[in-house]
Amino acid sequence: MLQPRLQAVCVGLALAFGMAAPAWALPQTVWRAIDESRYSDAQSQLQAWLKAHPYDTEAHCTLAHVLYLQGQSSAALAEYGHVLVLAPDDPDGLLGKAQVLLALHQAAEAIPPLERALEIDAGNEAVWRTLAEAYDASGQPRMAMKTKLAAARRFPKSNWSPPEDGPTGDTLMVLARGETLTNGEAPWNAETLEYQHLLGPRAGLVASLGLTNRFAVEDATFGLGAAGQVTDRLALGLQGIYSPTHEVVPLWRLDATGRCALGAGWKIGLEGERTQYATSTGMRGALSLEKLLGSFRVSYAPALIQLGDVNAGLGQRAEIAYAYGQDDLIALSGELGPAYAFAGPQQLIAVSERGLTLSGHHWVNRAWSATYALSWNQEGNLYTRDGVTLGLTRRF
Repeated sequence: MLQPRLQAVCVGLALAFGMAAPAWALPQTVWRAIDESRYSDAQSQLQAWLKAHPYDTEAHCTLAHVLYLQGQSSAALAEYGHVLVLAPDDPDGLLGKAQVLLALHQAAEAIPPLERALEIDAGNEAVWRTLAEAYDASGQPRMAMKTKLAAARRFPKSNWSPPEDGPTGDTLMVLARGETLTNGEAPWNAETLEYQHLLGPRAGLVASLGLTNRFAVEDATFGLGAAGQVTDRLALGLQGIYSPTHEVVPLWRLDATGRCALGAGWKIGLEGERTQYATSTGMRGALSLEKLLGSFRVSYAPALIQLGDVNAGLGQRAEIAYAYGQDDLIALSGELGPAYAFAGPQQLIAVSERGLTLSGHHWVNRAWSATYALSWNQEGNLYTRDGVTLGLTRRF
C-alpha cells in the first residue's frame, strides 16, 4: 500500500506533466456496499481508505456520490471540490459537482463545470443531458433545446426528443414602431417583417423587409444575415441592410459580431458596424463584456465611433436583462455617445445622443410570442424621440 507521502509525490508528478492524478483500486467491499444500498457502510469504508490514500481521486468521487445519495448535498459538493483540486479537468468530478449544484437549485453555477466537462469528454452522454437540464433550470430553454438537438445528432440511438410536442424551428415576426418628436415634427413610424430560418441546432439565417416613414418621406429596406455557433465557445454573426431610396435611412449598413464564452458565466465580444449614408459614413467598433448571474445577465460595451472624416468619440452601452419562463426576457439598456441624427431627408447632423430602452419578449405558448419596447432618445439639442414598439412572433 502506498503511503500518503509517496502518493503526494505521484500526484505532483502527474499534475506537473498535465496528467490526471492517479487513482488506486478501491476494495470490492466498497462497491458491494453501494450495490446493496448500504451507503453508510460504504461511506465509512471510503473515509477509512482516504486516510491512507488522501490523493485517490476515484475514492473522493465515489465518496461524494455516496454522500449525495444519502441527501448530504453540501458535504458531497465539498468532496467534489477535493477531486477538482487534485485533478481540475476530471470529467467525473466536474459532472458530479454540477449534479449536486442542480440538486441545491444552483443551476447557473452548474453550467460552467458542465461546459468544461463537455470540452474534455464530448462523448459522455450524461454531460449533455445534465447540461440541457441546467440550461432549462436556469431559464435558458433555447440553449437547452440547442444542446438537445446537438446531442441528438451525436447520439442518434438515444432518445433526445423535445420534452413537449409543438413548433421548435423557424420564426416569422411582425414589428410596428411609433415615435413622437419634441420639435413639432409629425410622428415617425416603421413596420418590419422578419423571417428566421434554422440551418441546424447551431446556425440560422434571417431576412427582413421594412418601411420607414419620417418627415413625410417613406423608405424601404431589405435585410439579410447569418449567425452561428462556430465552436462550443465561439459564436459569429453578420448582417446587412440596404435601402434603394435612403432618404431618411442609411443607404446600407453592415454589422459583424463575435462572442466567446470564457467560463464561469463570462463572455467577451467584439462588434463592428459600418453605415453608409447618402452624404457621409459612420463606423463603430465595440468591445463588450457580459456576466451571467443566475437568471440575470449584465453587460457593458465601450465603443469607438467615427462620423465622417473628422468626428470621432467614445460611446458606451450598458444592459441588465432578466430571463424567466420559457425563453422569456425583459431588459433595461442605456447608451450615450456621438451619433448621426436626421434633421430632414438626406440632412445629417452629428449630435451627442443619450438613450434608455425597456424591452421584453414573452412567449404565450410554444408557437406565439409578444415583443415590446419603450424608448427615450435625446439627439443633442435637435429633438427628443419617445418610442413604442410592439411585435408578434409565430414559431413553426
